[in-house]
Amino acid sequence: MAAETKDKTCYHKVASVTGAAGTLESLFAAAIVARPMPLARLHHDLTGSLFHTINSYRLNQTMHCGTLVRYTQGQHQLAVELDPKAQDLPIEQIAAAEPNAKKKKEFLDGICSFGIQGNHVLAIQSKNVSMSDLKEHITWLISETVKKTIAVEFADYVLPTNQARPVSDIKKLSIVSSLESTPVAPPGAQDAAKKSRKKAESEIVNVVSGANWEAVKTFFKQFGAPVPKGVEFKGPLSPKDIEIKLELRWKRRKSNERERVLETLARSLDSADGLDYEMEFNDNTWRRGRELKLVTELPIIFVNGIPQPVSAYEQMLGWLQRLIAEHKVSAKV
Repeated sequence: MAAETKDKTCYHKVASVTGAAGTLESLFAAAIVARPMPLARLHHDLTGSLFHTINSYRLNQTMHCGTLVRYTQGQHQLAVELDPKAQDLPIEQIAAAEPNAKKKKEFLDGICSFGIQGNHVLAIQSKNVSMSDLKEHITWLISETVKKTIAVEFADYVLPTNQARPVSDIKKLSIVSSLESTPVAPPGAQDAAKKSRKKAESEIVNVVSGANWEAVKTFFKQFGAPVPKGVEFKGPLSPKDIEIKLELRWKRRKSNERERVLETLARSLDSADGLDYEMEFNDNTWRRGRELKLVTELPIIFVNGIPQPVSAYEQMLGWLQRLIAEHKVSAKV
């Protein structure tokens, strides 16, 4: 087995739970006991094709750790045959498993390793599985366990030096983010081996993807705005090709509605780590989101290209212990 160590970005958030008593840790632990097997924790979105589950779960000393995985049901991947004699390299679709296999297989869109201790949440996101996905899945899992709808929110830990400034004092939010794309073959497309190369290539589409796009969608979901299910186009994009820029400013006089709306927007940005943003306050001062983030690079062991959960769990626990020891966060939040 080929083992290597890679630095991966880890984020720290603070969870708040409404609708149920207890910390996120206690509620999450009870949900895991109620659904001990990964397939019992499987949940799909409204389309019925996008699935999430917590695959790996471990109690690592004082931290409950797991790995959230995501897949699109029936998704195929594109492959190119490296034929040195071919003028045009053949492109085909590959399925995760044979149609009649006893045990189904699916291609993973990505994974997110996480740790929960009290209301501390640490996560190592991947390109397509963000902390927002983790929040939504944990919210569903706990709601199913307690048999009622609850709400879970993740936000940055606000240092004592910043606690005097309430988010309700915000006048304007500005967001700028670059986007990228991924080539995909539409689910249900015909086997490329049975068609011409041009026909196979014509079915390939590029979709907007990546952590920044997921963060943008998170923002709109929190605001209650419609989110595009997919943006398809011909030809790949690089981060330099397309950029999204949003500016939200409350133009009416001060009111409770203004405070509620802008606070909701600010909280959604706290959980959208792919976006850089600035908050302008009523006294014309600014606070930049990147200045509030608790983020670090952790060395994670990979074996044959697969991140090892135990390595991620130990590194996240160690980082939280250092944050507490250095008084960068409180042990209880």
